[in-house]
This record gives sequence, structure tokens and C-alpha cells, in this order.
Amino acid sequence: MAIIPLRDKKQQQSYWSFGLFTTPALAFSNHDYVDDQTNQSNGVLLGYHHHHFSIQTGILVASSSDNNQVEINYRQKNYLGSYPDVYDVTFDTAGGVINPQYHTQQVAVYDTVNGISTSSFEKTYQYLRIPLLLGYENNFSDKWSYRLSAGPALAWSLHKKNNLISTYKIQKSQKCIIYRFPV
Repeated sequence: MAIIPLRDKKQQQSYWSFGLFTTPALAFSNHDYVDDQTNQSNGVLLGYHHHHFSIQTGILVASSSDNNQVEINYRQKNYLGSYPDVYDVTFDTAGGVINPQYHTQQVAVYDTVNGISTSSFEKTYQYLRIPLLLGYENNFSDKWSYRLSAGPALAWSLHKKNNLISTYKIQKSQKCIIYRFPV
């Protein structure tokens, strides 16, 4: 971060500063389902310094992205075909001969298949932050100093996007039972 005093620090105990900065970051995870994350912040800060203390505010645009993987176990109902089901039998006795009459209806046959669906996707976020930082600064010499700053920030989501990278399905097993009825 580059801080440019608007007045010479040596001449006054109080001064204003203006800063432009960028902060790239990479976060690592040891979880199998979360990949490494990348972050980027860019912004401007305006600050007022009095003796060793400061107050700063500004506008930052931050973006973040990460890759995730989702696994879903599911059961799929597959249509295998149909067969005629006999639901009633009547007998016709015309002419002294017994003739059975079969009353049927078509019955659909389904099978249940277990499967796994895995999807990988990338999430990207972009948001606007307005921080309010209180700080303490101490000079070691004319060229070296350290500064500690902390405070709250308001943030608004500007953009969120989920990009599907890949999807694949695996069927664990397939069992089929066929019933045959004489008609």
C-alpha cells in the first residue's frame, strides 16, 4: 500500500494521507471438497493522522473465487416395459362349452437404480467495502515505521456467479426382475 502524506509529516503533528493499494491473496485448504481460494482487493484510503493515532476510510472493491465439489446419492426410476395383468376371469357357457374370458390391463414395470452424481463448480463473488479503521503508528527512523489498524467495514454484494465446470453420473447397480404370466 502506498500512503502519500498531503503535507510534510515532520512539519506538523497532524496531517492527511491518501493511499492506493492492491492486495492479492491465496488461501489453502486441506479439505478434500474445497480447493484453494484466490482473493483480490483494490481500493483507495483517505486518512487523518494526529500524533501516533489515525482514522482512515475508503472504498474497496474485492473479488473472491473458489472451486467446490458436490456429490449427490440418488435413486432413479427406470421404465423397463409392461405386461398384461389378468384382473378378472369370467366363464362363457354358451353352447354347453365352458370358455374362460380373461380381462387384462397393461401394467408398467419399473426398476430402481442407485447412482452418484458429482458436480464441480466455481463460485465468484465481487463486493464493495467501506472500512472505518482506527490505527496506531510509531516511527523507528525517518524511513521506517510500523502501523497497526483495525475496525469494522460495511460490505455490499455487487456480483455473484456460479460456473458449472463438470458433472458426471455413475450408476452403482442395476437389477431387473421380469414377471411372466401366461395369457
